[in-house]
Amino acid sequence: MMSDNEYIPMHEFDLSNGAEDTCFTNTVCYHCGERNLLKVARIPFLRWYQQELLIQQAFPQLTADQRELIQSGTHSKCWNEMFGE
Repeated sequence: MMSDNEYIPMHEFDLSNGAEDTCFTNTVCYHCGERNLLKVARIPFLRWYQQELLIQQAFPQLTADQRELIQSGTHSKCWNEMFGE
């Protein structure tokens, strides 16, 4: 569990990883503080980030848990611990 006074940004996006068609999302779970790195397609990511697509439209190939990590920065296990199933 993270301390109350520890600030860790929820999302860090590397859009310049050398590949034109991919980018990395680096999320930090709000509940446990674990970092998670996902490689995703760049254009769908930008369209989701600019609110042009729903996350399930941008990333249908990702699991619901992976999409939740990108969107809210929370693991499904941690979400269930915080709010119940």
